[in-house]
Amino acid sequence: MTVWAFTDAGIYVDSHDFTGDSNQVQLTCEGTMLDRTNFRSGGWTESVIGAKTSTLAVAGHASFEADGTDTWQFANLGSTGKVVTLAPRETEGDAALMLQSMPLNFQHGGNYNELAPFSLSGVCSDGVGVVRGALLCEMKSVNSTGAIGTGVQLGAVSASQFAYSSIHLFGTAGTSITVVVESDDANTFGSATTRITHGSHTTVGGRWGTRVAGSITDTWWRARVSAISGTWVVAVAAGIQ
Repeated sequence: MTVWAFTDAGIYVDSHDFTGDSNQVQLTCEGTMLDRTNFRSGGWTESVIGAKTSTLAVAGHASFEADGTDTWQFANLGSTGKVVTLAPRETEGDAALMLQSMPLNFQHGGNYNELAPFSLSGVCSDGVGVVRGALLCEMKSVNSTGAIGTGVQLGAVSASQFAYSSIHLFGTAGTSITVVVESDDANTFGSATTRITHGSHTTVGGRWGTRVAGSITDTWWRARVSAISGTWVVAVAAGIQ
């Protein structure tokens, strides 16, 4: 069994990188248990799964500059569709969890002579829920076209599944950027096919790509900048569900 310390998670929420602000993060997913016990249940309780819910909680050190935690949280409280990408380790190719969230609560305040804390909580705001995939490109600066991040063997997409992708653009926006997520049957990507297109974007923020239905037999996936003007700070994840 592999054991590792929880020291380098990546927390991307819309246009803000909460990674450097936070020291706690938790995503809780659960389903409602519905009781269907009846006279033919043989004396045992019968249950079925009902609606599933997810709750996101982030906490750490508050910041109050123009792009700080306070500014982002106040401006986005109650807004739907805020794209969140969580990576238990901010390492390309490692697991990532993606969702579209609605921030419901934030708190600031603390004690004298202590670092000011913050906390943020939210819930899923769409019917897709949480998608588990991989981090294709951890947060980095780009100013030219070409592949970014790491090719990842996510697997094929069956006829009953979809491929999903999230993108985050941070900091000061460049002029424009288009990023595609493409697949291939080999890690060389010699015959890559574009599956999801992010852009063209001209402002910072988190975006949820238009999902693509299976079946797709390719198993390798990567992100690539197909058009760019200026310098952008980018992070990309993808998953199959």
